[in-house]
Amino acid sequence: MKRIVCPEKVRSRGDSPNELRIVLPGFAGHLAGRGYAPRSVQHYVAVAEHFGCWLASKRYSVEKVGEELIGRFCREHLPRCQCAPPATTCLAVVRPGFHHLLGFLRQRQLCFLPPDIQLSEAEQQVVAYDRYLKRVCGLSEATWRYRRQYVREFLEQQFGRGSLQYHRLKAKDLVEYVHRRVTSLRPSTARLLAGSLRSFLRFLQVEDEITPSLNRAILAPATRGLGTLPKTLTEEQRKDLLRRGFNRQSAAGRRDYAMAVCQLELGLRACEVAGLSLDDVNWAGAVLHIRQTKSRRERCLPLTERVGRALSEYLQQGRPRSTAREVFLRHAIPVGRPLKAETVRGAMRQAYLRAGLGSSWAGTHVLRRTFATRLHQRSVGLKSIADLLGHQCPNTTTAYTRINLKALRQVALRWPT
Repeated sequence: MKRIVCPEKVRSRGDSPNELRIVLPGFAGHLAGRGYAPRSVQHYVAVAEHFGCWLASKRYSVEKVGEELIGRFCREHLPRCQCAPPATTCLAVVRPGFHHLLGFLRQRQLCFLPPDIQLSEAEQQVVAYDRYLKRVCGLSEATWRYRRQYVREFLEQQFGRGSLQYHRLKAKDLVEYVHRRVTSLRPSTARLLAGSLRSFLRFLQVEDEITPSLNRAILAPATRGLGTLPKTLTEEQRKDLLRRGFNRQSAAGRRDYAMAVCQLELGLRACEVAGLSLDDVNWAGAVLHIRQTKSRRERCLPLTERVGRALSEYLQQGRPRSTAREVFLRHAIPVGRPLKAETVRGAMRQAYLRAGLGSSWAGTHVLRRTFATRLHQRSVGLKSIADLLGHQCPNTTTAYTRINLKALRQVALRWPT
């Protein structure tokens, strides 16, 4: 690559070294390792070298690189830049280049790390509540994320960025706030909102900030949870999904197929699939250890023949090289990074469409319900199903008895004539 010569560097006193040039090979390797095309790597490295020349002309060291210096470069230098190629002033290239460069430097602690921003009282309270949910309640990430969000919205609306004067909080204020919010929410979401606020009020009660009477002011909105049957895949739909929903000739298709088999054959949640590690697969004992669970309780599941074959096929013929220990990895840029639960759900939604199941199917919980329903239809006891699913309360598993219509017809009473 042709080196960039910055006019400001030529006019500067002395010949200040471009310190960023030292880390450019490592930066290029970092980008290539994440799956970026050679041309993209070349563009982003050119951005880094261009910025390094400007830093040298201003006599700034790499340790001071941060958002402020990058902003000055974009405002002051780029509009009047006369640097020789391959320097670029195109923000569509410069901005992502700086994003990757800053992440690379901070990851290796080579540049300025910003201090913590001063938090408002409401944000400090959310942080304390978040710590309570994780360490005391032991809730999963999916649960404490939405509870934290609802509590943040409540505090901001009640107190803004001012002090949290809980002694002025009345039961009437809570009722009015919930009534105002639930009018625009679905019943299930309204219950999540009310449950989150009750949880937060219990936390304040533990902290001796409020009286117990406030916690009783919020009632759970009524829902018709038993009005409809949960959706599950029929045996034909399940076979169509596995046969037509995945292109097993591609690496990503082998990955998605293995994720679907884990959910249909073992009843795993999306977060459990995403968190599955290479260390969790005991090939010799034919056991799968599930550690990243919603209930924070580990469980062991049998490694069935179909699951083992799907995992083996993906690991040998599809999984990209990576230092990550997670089984399922990204195949798009950045390549080799662990998947998130939402990526698992998105892959299944695309598979539903390819299998001809229509756009009405969404998410992955239908696969988990299908697994439990098939077990119950084969006369497996609810306690065993609950253990396989990782349910703490057996009552949660009883929902699957409502889907077993064949068994329900045998115990139904005749309608009086």
